Amino acid sequence: MLDFLRRFFQSLFGSDAGQASPEPSAPTKPQTSSVSEPEPAATTQVGPGLWLQRISKGTQDTLGKLYWEGEMLAYTLEVAATEAEFLPAGEYPVALKKEGGRHATYQFRLGEFHEGLIALQETGLKHSPTFHISNTADKLYGSIAMGQSVKDEEQMSEKRELWHSENAYKKVYSQLLPRLKEGPVSLKIADPN
Repeated sequence: MLDFLRRFFQSLFGSDAGQASPEPSAPTKPQTSSVSEPEPAATTQVGPGLWLQRISKGTQDTLGKLYWEGEMLAYTLEVAATEAEFLPAGEYPVALKKEGGRHATYQFRLGEFHEGLIALQETGLKHSPTFHISNTADKLYGSIAMGQSVKDEEQMSEKRELWHSENAYKKVYSQLLPRLKEGPVSLKIADPN
């Protein structure tokens, strides 16, 4: 039964569902960027509130960093800028969404910790983009995956991979939930300089 549930969650959320972290395929551990690395002041232009600073647009995905009140919380992945579901840079209201299949899946997966999806509003997309637990930008449809570190950050033509996605999601969720219970917040999305 546990194997069935593990395969089920892997098909929904990618390879880190049901695992502490994905294992690298090469015998040596690849270089990863860590959330705790200091940010160079010249390239970080984040203000107060919720801010997604995109740092590179690759051919397979878009890599960024998510900040809350000036503190970096997670790396992000979105679909490639050439995809129809790509969110333009701008400002979007973010609120809790308590309906839909992904809400029920996260409720089952995370238990009482989950009180609703973190969803972007007024995006003009067919789907309401949400914050996701996912290692890659596959099947995001405008949503935003997050992780604690990123493999192959410098690869622009290959699919990049986030690590420890569920841990990053929980960190972001616990930071934003008290504020989202009061009402929507604003997410600013900025493209690379």
